[in-house]
Amino acid sequence: MTIPIIVRPAADADIDEAHDWYERKQAGLGKSFVSKIDEAMEKLRRSPDLGIVVHKQLRRLAVDRFPYGVFYLVEAQRIVVVGVIHGRRAPRVWKRRLA
Repeated sequence: MTIPIIVRPAADADIDEAHDWYERKQAGLGKSFVSKIDEAMEKLRRSPDLGIVVHKQLRRLAVDRFPYGVFYLVEAQRIVVVGVIHGRRAPRVWKRRLA
C-alpha cells in the first residue's frame, strides 16, 4: 500500500532553489537532483518509517548522491514533507518548519 505525500510550499521552494544552484554548476545536474528527490519520495511512499527520527515526530531521509535530506512527518493517512534541506544547514532551519 502506498500513502499520499503532501509537499509544503517551503519544501517545493527548497527543491527549486537546489535545482537552480546545481544547474548553474553543471548543465543537467539540477535535473539529476530532482530525479533523486523523486526517488526518495517514492521510497517514503512505500515505507514511511524509513527515515530516521531527528526531532520529536520529524524524520529525515537522506537523498542518494546529494548532501540533502527530505524532512517529513508521518501522519495517519499521509506524509507531509516540510523541507528538502542541505545536510550542513543548521537544525534551526528545519525546526522552524514544524510550527
